[in-house]
Amino acid sequence: MRMDGFNGKAALASVFFCLLATSAAAKGPKVVTSIMPIHALAAEVMAGVGAPELLVEGAASPHSFNLKPSDAQALEEADVVIWIGEGLEMFLQRPLANLKEETQVLTLSELEGIHLLPSRGSGLHDEHADDVEGHAHHDYHHVHGPVDPHLWLAPENGIIIANQIAETLAERDPDWADLYRENAQRLTRKLQALESRVQQKLLPFQGYSFLVFHDAYQYFEEAFGLRSGGSITLDAERQPGARRLREIRNWIGEQGPSCVFAEPQFEPRVLHMLVEGTEAQIGLLDPVGATLELGPGAYAALLDGLADGFVDCFAQQSR
Repeated sequence: MRMDGFNGKAALASVFFCLLATSAAAKGPKVVTSIMPIHALAAEVMAGVGAPELLVEGAASPHSFNLKPSDAQALEEADVVIWIGEGLEMFLQRPLANLKEETQVLTLSELEGIHLLPSRGSGLHDEHADDVEGHAHHDYHHVHGPVDPHLWLAPENGIIIANQIAETLAERDPDWADLYRENAQRLTRKLQALESRVQQKLLPFQGYSFLVFHDAYQYFEEAFGLRSGGSITLDAERQPGARRLREIRNWIGEQGPSCVFAEPQFEPRVLHMLVEGTEAQIGLLDPVGATLELGPGAYAALLDGLADGFVDCFAQQSR
């Protein structure tokens, strides 16, 4: 088929760029990421060169994940592995220690400039829960360590992570260094706009009372002026005990209208029992974007989705 004029040139240009992208993807470094939010940031930085691989997919929890043989193979073949750190993906500690020497491991909780918050005990975050709180802090540190690892939920940390991924890949793959850095700069602008947009969404609801299923949202709360009353469970894999449930149900009864948030990764059977006969509403928050489509844009969709989850429940609370 003959191609004339502008249409022919456009078609040839399209073929050229497709071939260029395919060639780049074949030559780009093999990047393996632990959880979806980190995969999303890496995918945005790598756009036009390649795509990262993801270990913890869908509704699987990084707290209890077990590597499949294909995951172990991906780690063995990786040029760069990106994870939060031992406070979150405990399943990766031994495999990462056994990687080949040339594999680069990027531990995000150790990045220069990253904003870290101390772990909070589960239960109620107030002076009326001293006895339970003191016990909770001890156990919580056993689960996550002294630092809260859910650091990706602060947009400022997302920006730092994206730019560090870009620098890591630029050093590893200098032929595409400019593109990695341009992608990171573009993403930085997008996340700055996102932070402003989410701030406006949540501004009318600052001061509203709520409880979360497990204490994964401290960075998001700090970034957008929210304050959780506490968390229902100490360990996302275990149901809370009777004493904790009594304390939480009393808190819900005293607060009046409030929100209690579940997560899609877990099935907290206790939530309906906790709110029964009260004015509290059950909402849904997803700290890792279990249902989002993978790829560039998923990180912004995650933070927007969290904001919408809060707003949807708070709007019911205020009726």
